[in-house]
Amino acid sequence: MGMDLKLLADTLTAFLAPAMPYLVSGGEGLIQEAGKKLGEGAPELLKTLWGKLRPKVEEKPAAAEAAQDLAKSPEDADSQAALRVQLRKILEADSSLASEIAKLLEAAGPKTTYKAELHGPGAIAQGGSVAAGAGGTAAGRDVRKGR
Repeated sequence: MGMDLKLLADTLTAFLAPAMPYLVSGGEGLIQEAGKKLGEGAPELLKTLWGKLRPKVEEKPAAAEAAQDLAKSPEDADSQAALRVQLRKILEADSSLASEIAKLLEAAGPKTTYKAELHGPGAIAQGGSVAAGAGGTAAGRDVRKGR
């Protein structure tokens, strides 16, 4: 299987984490609320993804505990990592589930398009890329002056 399950588990965890308190408790209005923060169509996608994952998560005590911990503190990096590992194990054990989840996430992925015009010297960075300006300044995740 050519799918990167670590990347899939990363994406899944990043998407589910903010909504975990609501997904675990199952509050419909709360899922809608969490979904709004993630963008259009997110509440439906959250419910669909969790609907597919929940039975697998609940049958594995370590995964169930990781989901509960993340629901208590969705911002906690350690809790996110614990769930991410469990999700990866679940996806590794069930390739049809992994492929279904990948298709759902891909279909819902950002449909972002970029347009830019540059007049004169300078640099344009879009979509998380790094650009170096005329003076050698690299602007990206870590901004620093070139030598």
